[in-house]
Amino acid sequence: MDLSDFQFLRAIDFIEDNLTRDIPLAEMARAVDVPPQRLADGFAAETGCSIDSFRAERRVGIVQQLLRSAGRDMTTGQIAPKVGFADTAALDAAFRAHLGISVNNYRAGRLG
Repeated sequence: MDLSDFQFLRAIDFIEDNLTRDIPLAEMARAVDVPPQRLADGFAAETGCSIDSFRAERRVGIVQQLLRSAGRDMTTGQIAPKVGFADTAALDAAFRAHLGISVNNYRAGRLG
């Protein structure tokens, strides 16, 4: 049940274009024009992770960029919704899961 290269790239583009929204698998599958389970299975086969994990990893990357560029000018409470996390707890959980460190510890290490 692999995705074609075109379907996989469409899925990546769709995720990137809608990164701040939590989009149901069914909506994403319609956008890519494949059945939901085929999208989930094919995406995992291509990337080695689930769509949700991939999306969270991308969001964490954006948070890292914001922390570097904004320094202490933005709070995690301001950053979380901007990047698509429900709240600071969800942001911190994803940050820990993907980087093994809290947002505050990352910020302290980067900004001193």
